[in-house]
Amino acid sequence: MARHDNAPCDLFIEEKPHLRPLNSNPYDYARTLSLVANSQFRFTVDTNHYSVPADYAHRRLTIKAHPDRLCAYYDGQLIARHVRCYDRHQDIEQPDHAKVLLNQRQHAREQRLVMNFLALSPHAPAFYEGLQHKQLNTRHHLRLILALAEIYPSCVFW
Repeated sequence: MARHDNAPCDLFIEEKPHLRPLNSNPYDYARTLSLVANSQFRFTVDTNHYSVPADYAHRRLTIKAHPDRLCAYYDGQLIARHVRCYDRHQDIEQPDHAKVLLNQRQHAREQRLVMNFLALSPHAPAFYEGLQHKQLNTRHHLRLILALAEIYPSCVFW
């Protein structure tokens, strides 16, 4: 039986040149899930609902569930990150995720308001241009005139 009188630190000095460096990418210990975001642009993990940007509603996502966070990926790109919640039945939303959808809805409402106003009379386009030219609160005036047109449908306003 050979006996080694070398201390571990002396042996390490001899072995060190033969050791390979550690992997620069740490081991990914996250649980990987494949989920579809619902119409409210949410995915569900452990009864909690987490938001993704509205553009990803109805899309298949890859979710990496870490103990402290959830990361949502689409086509390999990170699209959302949330602190993981261990409560039950919570809705966790990042306000920016709905912003695009809200802007689209507001734009659609504004367009509908203008179209309804322009349909009132052949003179409505000129009146609308005048409101815009005077830099008045155009939407406010359009709403008031449309409300009056609902109350008094037989009246001609101009």
